[in-house]
Amino acid sequence: MTRRNPIAVVLAPAASACVLLLAGSALAQTAPLPAEDPHATARSARSVGGHAYSEFEYIEHPFVATRVTSRTGLGVAQFELRGQPVPRLDLEGDLAQLDQRFALGIAITEWLGLEVGVQGGAIAGVDYDAGLVIGANGFGGGRLSGVLRVVETDAFLLSLRVDVSAAAAAGISPARTVVPLLTGQQPPESRLRSPEFSGSRGTVGGSVTAVLTATEWLGFAGSFRADARRVELDDIEDDEGWLGGALGASLNFGSLGVPLQILLGSRVSWSFADEIDDLALSVIEPADEVVVEPELGFYYFDPKIPELELGLSTSFAFSDDTRRGRVGLNLAYWF
Repeated sequence: MTRRNPIAVVLAPAASACVLLLAGSALAQTAPLPAEDPHATARSARSVGGHAYSEFEYIEHPFVATRVTSRTGLGVAQFELRGQPVPRLDLEGDLAQLDQRFALGIAITEWLGLEVGVQGGAIAGVDYDAGLVIGANGFGGGRLSGVLRVVETDAFLLSLRVDVSAAAAAGISPARTVVPLLTGQQPPESRLRSPEFSGSRGTVGGSVTAVLTATEWLGFAGSFRADARRVELDDIEDDEGWLGGALGASLNFGSLGVPLQILLGSRVSWSFADEIDDLALSVIEPADEVVVEPELGFYYFDPKIPELELGLSTSFAFSDDTRRGRVGLNLAYWF
């Protein structure tokens, strides 16, 4: 009988255990770890309860996020002037508008953000009456906003926004000279006004916006906004007020495998002014009227690149004297 070495008998199990431990450690080091989502920030920056929200046309964006957006719009409008403010003269006309807006949002902290925006565009009459009343003008301006996230739960978000903006416009409105001659009105200081005009508007405003997620594919949004405006037109100054509320629904079909989001919403607003009743401005921005503005938007996103979003928005406006429609091409990139 062969006699076994007692030391080998004792060390053999220990050696086997060491080999197993070394092999397991090597496998653990070489086995792939669960992949991290490289787009987690972009997904969560505008999500509540698993539902990612795109930006409505008329509902303030409630999220604190770093992003850049571009919104290019082409609009048409019809107006009717029935005796007011042009006595004994009824006018109807069509006009067209082209506008461009850029915005940069910066998340300073998780609950506080800043947003800087610029815009510009032009409006022109496309028939005789509109050419007479509106003529043609260009406009531009800027906006600085602060966004504060106040409340957030698993399915609800509430934020506040404060804005300061300034805008200016200049153009030619033949009605400023022609209408007094057609109607027999006595111009101020017994002289005709020049068809050229220029104006500016400064605004301080604020809004409260909330979103509520029902499921991953359905969410709701709403906002209320109030503005105080200071308007200057030639040698006239006026204070204006503006109130508006909006509600909308967001349908995101990404969870169903379809890279499409649909936005449905509507805003009701009321603006009021003290003195300014200029034709060129009152048609573009009706005063002392209730305006209803529905909107419908379609947004496409690539699940592999959720930072980038492409959308087509349509919006409308209806009041007693005006009807407006706008189609917009919207781009957004989330960091």
